[in-house]
Amino acid sequence: MGTNLTNSTKLSETLNANIEIKGRPLRQGTFKSEINLDPYSSKPTFTLKSELDGLPLVALNDFAKAYGRITFEKGTLRVAIEMNSKQGNFRGYIEPVFDNMAIFDPTEDTESPIDFIWQGIVGGLTRIIRNHPKDRFGTKVPVSGSFDDPAPAVMDTVFNVFKNAFVKAFGGTLKNDDIDLQEIQESSETKPKDGDTK
Repeated sequence: MGTNLTNSTKLSETLNANIEIKGRPLRQGTFKSEINLDPYSSKPTFTLKSELDGLPLVALNDFAKAYGRITFEKGTLRVAIEMNSKQGNFRGYIEPVFDNMAIFDPTEDTESPIDFIWQGIVGGLTRIIRNHPKDRFGTKVPVSGSFDDPAPAVMDTVFNVFKNAFVKAFGGTLKNDDIDLQEIQESSETKPKDGDTK
């Protein structure tokens, strides 16, 4: 649902648009997203808050087999994403959390010896490096840079895997980290005059 889709300050105090999205990805789990953006900025200027919850991992097996050569046996996925961008320069994070995840069933995954070994390694590592009290594997991926040159923080991501396992489990929920909505709303460049359109 989109609101405040206007190019006139006579109709609204701000020309920033709001978009709210809700749905059930793959007809399972829940997804919601809130986006506040400046459609008249010369470069991307927005805030984004998205949350995915309760998606069964087995529903992702086609993707997992194609790109990771792994098969999920059980578990659920939860993901939180928060990001802001001012004039094309963005910062934020992606926090994926896998609850009760199981990879590799030696009684079934026997089609390929290479896949058998690979899935055994991945399944073993994710079982060791997880938060055992909550049976949760997760990390937090800081992202920053520009849309011309995005720069994921690889070492921070690896560190956060161990932080989730041995310090404090991530929740995969929104935290509003470093997201100043008012700052983004006030960061627009030139606004169109009343009656102008793009």
